[in-house]
Amino acid sequence: MTVQAILIGPPGSGKSTVGRLLAKRLRARFMDSDREIERREKLTVPEIFKQKGEEHFRFLERQFIVELAKREAEPASGGIVLSVGGGLPVYYENMTLLLSLGPVVFLSASPAQLTRRINSNQDRPLLSSAQSEGRAQLSGRLEKLLCERQAVYARAHHTVETDKLSVSEVVDAIYDFLAL
Repeated sequence: MTVQAILIGPPGSGKSTVGRLLAKRLRARFMDSDREIERREKLTVPEIFKQKGEEHFRFLERQFIVELAKREAEPASGGIVLSVGGGLPVYYENMTLLLSLGPVVFLSASPAQLTRRINSNQDRPLLSSAQSEGRAQLSGRLEKLLCERQAVYARAHHTVETDKLSVSEVVDAIYDFLAL
């Protein structure tokens, strides 16, 4: 298995949407770390946070990418495009492991753009209380998350500023980077 691209970024940056389209363009399989963890645990991410806590969820994320790294050493079974949860690169030296697996692309977006994109999506446990308090609270929480995670996100091999790009333009930018 070959990891053709790993997409990182804050909640609402478009990792899953872009990842699916990029995988299709690369004729690769798309994997989303959150969906894989949900499938394994038979719980949604918010349910895992509520029932078992964030620390347990972060352990599950680490376990997932360690297993993926082991599978990468297996004989080729096709390529994948991987989208990871916004916090996954930040914990347990996960970013170092991601960087060793394949090209890591940071999908960057401003807090204002992220707020517009996720305002109605209640499936984000670290943002749920801010979402219920309104747009200003959500934007403030997103800005804080970005500040906390920026140094890790900045380690990516490539950054795509997504604010003024359509989804297809983001896919094109990543595809062009991978083609170099």
